[in-house]
Amino acid sequence: MLKKISLFALMLAAITFAACAGEQAEQQDTEEESGEAASAEMTPEQIGDAAGQLYAQAMQEVVDLLEGQPEAEEVTPKLEELKESYVQKLVELGHKREALDESGRSTVDRSTMAVLGRISPDLYEAYRAAQRNYAGSETGNLIASFNTITQYMNFELLKRQEPAEAERLGL
Repeated sequence: MLKKISLFALMLAAITFAACAGEQAEQQDTEEESGEAASAEMTPEQIGDAAGQLYAQAMQEVVDLLEGQPEAEEVTPKLEELKESYVQKLVELGHKREALDESGRSTVDRSTMAVLGRISPDLYEAYRAAQRNYAGSETGNLIASFNTITQYMNFELLKRQEPAEAERLGL
């Protein structure tokens, strides 16, 4: 009788161990799959599209901030904060771009330009009109800098055109 109980306990322990091991393996597989999904790389086209979309969003936000021609003292800090938020996003895309070979980088650049080419002319005109209201001032220069914001994802270009910014960002 004791032998039967011991054998039963041993079988129960083996079944429990197998079930736990199976659950652990499933959990590990799930974690690996979710980790792979989280670290899934963007294609060069997706990187370029994202950069172009960020540019368009930034331009629209600038136009929105400048609606009604607020005083420069009021709007400048908001523009600085807005620009920095887009700079950080574009630098993140720039790291993805940097990880690519020359062909991939060219694809990113072409994709970005394709998105920029589809931006509404009305948005560009609204941006230029808003910029004209602050021309010749520090705020006007800040507004103008949004027009070249995609350089933050092209580290070589940024280093040539804005070396202090590249250094500030640790590039």
